[in-house]
Amino acid sequence: MIKEDIIKLYNAIQQEKSKGSVKFRYLLLKNEGVIKQEINTLNAIEKDIEKIIDPFTREREKLIKKLGTLDSNKGVYSISKAEKIKEFNEKIKPITNTYKDLIEEHDRKYKEYLEMLKEDATDNFKFAEIKIEDLPEDMKTESLQILMKLGILK
Repeated sequence: MIKEDIIKLYNAIQQEKSKGSVKFRYLLLKNEGVIKQEINTLNAIEKDIEKIIDPFTREREKLIKKLGTLDSNKGVYSISKAEKIKEFNEKIKPITNTYKDLIEEHDRKYKEYLEMLKEDATDNFKFAEIKIEDLPEDMKTESLQILMKLGILK
């Protein structure tokens, strides 16, 4: 099992834990507890990597707010008019250049993080097994795949 599988399992648990029988939900939550520390560690690393480009992200967001319009349904600004997109592309270049070193550091560390996710998980996780008859009928295919891959589904 690689670290990426742990993230996939966690995501599957988040999607499926409100479905099915009490027994099914109990077993999913039990398995969530098994991987929680690893997930917290991976999330902390990813968050630290994203912090590297915070100054660039703030400048980019200011520019988007200046040139864009607020989508009140989503609560986000976006740029949709062609002339504003062109203006954004011109104005983001010097900002990107200012933060070039931070962006490169972020990209390098994020690439390293993605490589680390392909490594074997160092912990031996003992998962609670789930019987196929306990699965909800509306379970997503991706969730089934990771449960089968990790030997959780019996």
